[in-house]
Amino acid sequence: MALVTCPECGREKVSDSAVACPECGFGIREYYAHRNEQQQLAEKAKKSKEHAQSAVQELEDDIKKHQEKREKILAQRQAEQKTKADEKPRRVVSNTGTTNNSSTNSYSVILGLVSIIIVVILLVSCGSWFNESRRRDQEEYRRTLESGQEKYYNGEKMTEEEYNAVKDFNNWKSKQGEHSYDEWDN
Repeated sequence: MALVTCPECGREKVSDSAVACPECGFGIREYYAHRNEQQQLAEKAKKSKEHAQSAVQELEDDIKKHQEKREKILAQRQAEQKTKADEKPRRVVSNTGTTNNSSTNSYSVILGLVSIIIVVILLVSCGSWFNESRRRDQEEYRRTLESGQEKYYNGEKMTEEEYNAVKDFNNWKSKQGEHSYDEWDN
């Protein structure tokens, strides 16, 4: 629990766990809970992004190692071919009748690594989109609730969404009154 300044009216020394500001009635606890949740989501997104960047870097390093290994093998083959100039190069055929070619295997490894990189990038971007979508939904609900409460207190007609938001909030509020302070749903 911390003492904060009300973002609505500027009153100082209001508990961040207070349901509403005693001065203006602004939903202090909901505001700070929402703010803390957004900070946690931002931290998680940052960690996910850092993890993805680290995975991409590891994959790029692996690709470089495979390319260096491939180049080394190709250089060795060229040196062998120079020493055996009169012999024709032979291809090794496996039991299945297919040609065993190490450069084809290298390209397969590189293609697989690139595919993994693309999947990681897609997962990170989907996670960011989901968090942004959730944040927008919560913001829209908060605006609907505030608009409905304002109409409720002024005796104006509410939309169905506003009515449901105010009804849900009042139900939640009445349930909280039945609990002791330690049992409150934060």
